[in-house]
Amino acid sequence: MYNSLGEIVLKTELSMENTKTQIPLLNLANGLYHYEVEFASMKKLSGNYQL
Repeated sequence: MYNSLGEIVLKTELSMENTKTQIPLLNLANGLYHYEVEFASMKKLSGNYQL
């Protein structure tokens, strides 16, 4: 997850065994963030999230 300056503020590795994962966002300040998820198939999913 990146902040509005493009700095990485959260990075985590997801397990392939779990189909659902909760990512803790409590330590992030309010604002607009950009996220990217990369799958083993090299497919990427990205978007924005506002806290």
